[in-house]
Amino acid sequence: MIINKSSLDRGFAHGTLIKTETIDLAATSRGAKVRSAAASALARAHMQMSRGQLKFGRGTPSAREKGQDESAVGADGLPLPGARLTTGSAIYSVVDESTGAEKVTKHKHEDPAIVSQVTVLGSANDRRAMRAAAPHIAPRSHCPRLGPPRSVQKVNLQLLFNRNPVTGDKFSSRHGQKGVLSFAWPDENMPFAGRTGMRPDIIINPHAFPSRMTIGMLVESLASKVGSLDGRFVDATPFRSATAGADESGPVETFGEALAAHGFSRQGGETMISGTSGVEFQVDIFVGVVYYQRLRHMVSDKFQCRSVGPINQLTHQPVQGRKVGGGIRVGEMERDALLGHGAAYLLQDRLHLCSDRSVVDVCTKCGGLLAVALGPGLTRPVCRVCSSSRWIERVAMPHVLLFLASELAAMNVKLSLGIAEQ
Repeated sequence: MIINKSSLDRGFAHGTLIKTETIDLAATSRGAKVRSAAASALARAHMQMSRGQLKFGRGTPSAREKGQDESAVGADGLPLPGARLTTGSAIYSVVDESTGAEKVTKHKHEDPAIVSQVTVLGSANDRRAMRAAAPHIAPRSHCPRLGPPRSVQKVNLQLLFNRNPVTGDKFSSRHGQKGVLSFAWPDENMPFAGRTGMRPDIIINPHAFPSRMTIGMLVESLASKVGSLDGRFVDATPFRSATAGADESGPVETFGEALAAHGFSRQGGETMISGTSGVEFQVDIFVGVVYYQRLRHMVSDKFQCRSVGPINQLTHQPVQGRKVGGGIRVGEMERDALLGHGAAYLLQDRLHLCSDRSVVDVCTKCGGLLAVALGPGLTRPVCRVCSSSRWIERVAMPHVLLFLASELAAMNVKLSLGIAEQ
């Protein structure tokens, strides 16, 4: 899909993503005694607030001494509705009353967010105390079947993320004609209709119709174009009975005659002029009005990139997972593609240098990896098989190869390397 950049600037396909984050006070502590104290910390803080003994939230001196930004956190330790959160800003704080330690949780998302709603899950007594102490919190009634909770244990935070369309975001019509935004083309370079001078908002490839057979999208385009010209609503019911007085002719004939009455082509095509060269296209282009919607598959939620970062302590390879800063796996097919393009050094960088590179001592005579070790009182490594340090060389290799050699040695299988000078 190619979208008119001016349409995006006017707010076309702008979306708001809603995410709910749950604060579980019982899960933020360790140990049974600490957990019970932390679970009721919020309710106790509201009781202490009325007595002037606030020990929870941004009123605590420890947070100010640490220099933490708590502009979005209220006096009860929870964010204020309408507060704007950026990366690294405090979103809520919890005080463990058994130890007096305060833990401030920060906003981890890279996109800025707006706090839409703060919902406290608690009993009736706790809700009355919270409503008196913090009127901006919306208490949530408990489930009658399960009974009221013993204390305030969870808080739901509803966050809003404003998302403007970027390259790679997914769109779809009502007929399942999916497409990905490949380029935001400037408005002055967009082709325009020779009769009306109108520039399209979206340009899609016509080869998408034969394979997916979304003929309803073409009919919708014709019907919407007629409705726009006549200024009326068009019935889009696909199945109509001839006995009900409806026109027996098909939609192509019905809407084709209406378009011809306005001076347009019966098939919905128009003569377009190039916006860059000003030359008229030799073919007519199908132009109409179609409802497009934006899907939740966005690049901002899926893109992942890193050079070096967290590694697995066992294999020293990058951890898996986007949320923890993991790496992207280069599998067998990716390896074949890089070799086919002659990018051997790139493959070495991905699978070795940026993955689990380690420098180890290897005996070039017996090829042993695990037999080389430092002897007592010695500064040079010695091969325990050859009883000499003459053939010891330092070789850079992936650390997972050492892990493989250890696994094979546990099954009485020796792994030997053949090392030669280049």
